Amino acid sequence: MTDKVNTHIDLHVDRQGNCAGSYQNLGATTEFVIIGNRAWWANDEKGLNASIEFAGYVGPEAVAAAKEAAAKARGKYVESSAAKPTETVVALSLCRMDRAYADVPASVPSNTAAPARRKGNGA
Repeated sequence: MTDKVNTHIDLHVDRQGNCAGSYQNLGATTEFVIIGNRAWWANDEKGLNASIEFAGYVGPEAVAAAKEAAAKARGKYVESSAAKPTETVVALSLCRMDRAYADVPASVPSNTAAPARRKGNGA
């Protein structure tokens, strides 16, 4: 899936909520794997730099913390809980089928007004 701001999502999910994929937004890519309640995610260099830049809006201590976190995460998958996705790992919420489809009704009424179109009856 790609939208107008060039967000691209590649997602592979099973019925148990296990998931693997990538999330690209504004040129930064996050790769992720979820198994059960554990999640592993990795940001590319552009994503790490963006987090440091964003920390600049908070203050000097936040920049120092973001630089330290980026240095530890660079080139690695970071493990976290998949039970509560954070703002920095928004992509993880895509794998939670119970959240992603929470507003979809449990059943959809059948269409009784018109017969199904099949080859041979006007389709």
